[in-house]
This record gives sequence, C-alpha cells and structure tokens, in this order.
Amino acid sequence: MDFSPDMMKRAAQQLWHQLENRRSSMLMIEAAKPALQPVSHFADPERGLVWFICSRDSALVSAFKDVAPARLNFVSNSEDYFASLSGEIDIADDPKQLDHFWSYAADAWFEQGRNDPSVVLLKMTPQKATAWVAQGQQLLVAPKSMCIQFGVEPVKSSQRSNTR
Repeated sequence: MDFSPDMMKRAAQQLWHQLENRRSSMLMIEAAKPALQPVSHFADPERGLVWFICSRDSALVSAFKDVAPARLNFVSNSEDYFASLSGEIDIADDPKQLDHFWSYAADAWFEQGRNDPSVVLLKMTPQKATAWVAQGQQLLVAPKSMCIQFGVEPVKSSQRSNTR
C-alpha cells in the first residue's frame, strides 16, 4: 500500500507529538553492554532530533567515540502507539541545548548537578521510524504500521501487524 505525502506528514507529526508527551523510552547502541537501556528522551521536532542527558561513564556513552548507529523504542502512555526510530547518535557539545533540557530530575542523577564533569548530551538524528498504531487512533485506522523516512520520499509500509 502506498501512502500519500499528506498521510506521511501527518504520521511524522503524530510521532513527534507522541515522543513529546512521554519521555521514557529504550535506547539501543549495539556496542553497549547491555545494548538496550532505559532513558529519558527530549523530542525536538523542529530540528528533527532526539536528545538525551547521560553520564559520560555510562555504558551507552562509553560504547562509542564519535558517531554510532542507534535505535530508540517507544510506547505511549496509553499503550496504543508504538514506534521504533533508527538513526545515528553522537555526543553534542551544545551547552545551550543542555541548559534547555536540564531539570531537577536530571540534577538528581549527578553529584555536582549541571556542572558535573560526567554530564554529557547525546543527540540522535533519526533517519527512519516505524510506527504501530492501535485501532482507536484517528490517523492510521486502516494500516497497522507505517514506515516514516526522515528527509526522503514516502515509502511503502514494510510490515503488517495482526496483533491488534
């Protein structure tokens, strides 16, 4: 089934909306042990990025030096929207962006707070996402899954789910 450009645009908007409404997800960097770990993410739909505040000493950060392939898996609060984003992740030297996302919750993880030398900001640039939506969602009632390509032409759905 081919999806119209309008439907792909709405699907991408829905993905970003879902990511903004819940910050808990699972981040996978294959070289990390364990490869899949729980994280808090910060969606940045205007720039098409997902950010993470981590410790420089964490397995996720120490698993790569410059850029690494990454996958972010997400489930909505209502458990009727599932997404898997793939792309590249790197360490971002962006103090303003770090300040933008910094919170009391982040502060609690670091002994010296925002100025702790182990604080690091990771930036994921998604290149592809697959979303699975339960029947109750407005946008994707007929197709059960949709592959969203970032920055490229719309593609056909690559998977079908018969579980819902």
